[in-house]
Amino acid sequence: MKTYYFAIMLGCATWAMASENNFFIHFNAGNEHMRSGNYQQAHHEYDQALDANPASAITYFNNGIAYLCQNDTTSALTCFQHSISLEPTYTKAHLQMGKIYQERNEYKHALLHFTKVLAIDPKNVDALERCGKICMEQNNVVEALAYFQRATTLYPHESSLAISYANALVANHRSSEAFAKYQDLLQQFPHNETILYNIGYLYKCMGKIDTALHYYRQILEHNPNHVEAHFGLAMAYLLTGSLLEGWKEYEYRWQRNNMTPRVLAKPQWSGEALQGKTLFIHAEQGLGDTLQFIRYARVAKTAGATVIAAVQKPLVTLLSRCPYLDRVISLEQKITNFDYHIPLMSMPLVYQTELESIPTDIPYLYADEQLIQYWGEVLKKEQTFNIGICWQGNPNYSTASLRRTVAAKSMPLHLFAPLANIPGVRLYSLQRTSGTEQLAEINDLFELHTFDDSFDVEHGRFMDTAAVMKRLDLVITVDTATCHLAGGLGIPVWLMLPNPPDWRWMLERSDTPWYPTMQLFRQPESGDWESVINEITQKVKWLLDLPREPFTMRANN
Repeated sequence: MKTYYFAIMLGCATWAMASENNFFIHFNAGNEHMRSGNYQQAHHEYDQALDANPASAITYFNNGIAYLCQNDTTSALTCFQHSISLEPTYTKAHLQMGKIYQERNEYKHALLHFTKVLAIDPKNVDALERCGKICMEQNNVVEALAYFQRATTLYPHESSLAISYANALVANHRSSEAFAKYQDLLQQFPHNETILYNIGYLYKCMGKIDTALHYYRQILEHNPNHVEAHFGLAMAYLLTGSLLEGWKEYEYRWQRNNMTPRVLAKPQWSGEALQGKTLFIHAEQGLGDTLQFIRYARVAKTAGATVIAAVQKPLVTLLSRCPYLDRVISLEQKITNFDYHIPLMSMPLVYQTELESIPTDIPYLYADEQLIQYWGEVLKKEQTFNIGICWQGNPNYSTASLRRTVAAKSMPLHLFAPLANIPGVRLYSLQRTSGTEQLAEINDLFELHTFDDSFDVEHGRFMDTAAVMKRLDLVITVDTATCHLAGGLGIPVWLMLPNPPDWRWMLERSDTPWYPTMQLFRQPESGDWESVINEITQKVKWLLDLPREPFTMRANN
């Protein structure tokens, strides 16, 4: 019996040794094929190795890397998940899964894996940096700052981490600390273009445009093709009213990662005579940009062109009412019968627009007369001073920087309470696609009148809004498409601006050359909407001849 037992044990050991040898043969062969780029053969060898040893976490991991090399992230995820199932503390597998989810913009899953890495290895710089960047993408700037601060404490000489930390300081409105960090970095890396650009950007945000220009130009002296420095120049020039220089630099927008020029068979218009020609104008950015710059189509029409405009689908019905547009289509539609084309926001460059030559033949947008009459009947029932308000921009832009920009120029609805409580004032909500969730928060604060679900749906996007605006006494809004619609319609509109403002509103002015019926109200400091609302409240009281707290009305510059 003992002899029989020994024979069995010897047979098992012999099998185990053979199996182990077989595993290493196939595992090493798989690695060799990986190094040679023979990924299909590598998969075959790794599968053979796993037949010999199904509990090998590293084999699953290497197989996942082979799938990654073939851009097969789905199969790679499966392999990495097997690795983690066998070895839960396998940080490399967690990192790879996190990276795949991060590239897919599945940030919740990515953070789950990166934070598991940090629970196992708190000093893992890759996980710290990626957590910080994901938090920046999600506009969780406080959490992002914490991750970058941890990373820079552990690795103080990593310039990329220090730059990310400074950027997070800027996002957290800690500009003075960010400025000090950038300056310290510049001492260590005096020719680093990213540092120079970020310092220039920070100066621009502080309103010190001449200094910002200095840094942008310094970059371009060493690298004339630095796209972001050119674009920074454009923003600085436009912000200070140097429009000719600004439009030229603004053409660099097409070389930025988030911009894709439209490729068409016909030539782009660069100022050729338009008499008897068909000009195809195509929108390129946000709804507000289209509403602002579509005015140039009327200039082209006056020059004798047949004008076709491709615009965002929500604007087709509204802009089809413009008599200077012969045809309006959505951006998704194809068209071939034209002589020239031009991106809408390149038209100011072709027309060499300066402050004095901005087309201001207002109105250039038109509401439906029947809807104007209908809403006039509805609104005149109330013998009040009727104000339409809008408090939030579109938060769904593709990039984190644009989303942060929109967040900075949006305000909480509850801050309108002082305005709503003025005797004789009645507020109407012009907010439609975002921000309406705040309506439930102000029920006990003040009365805000809203429109039903058919508003801007039954007759087309912006159609009811435009008609209501024509019957309101005033529109008060943050910087979004609403202000451009009101300005283009030629009705009184007060625009509330963040600090720093968008380039088109320039600096310090309380008027704008783009819209004669618009007045600007600026934050004295970043984030200070209360001061803006207070100034607006006092001015409305002044209009209504009501008692008010003293304030100084700013003269137009």
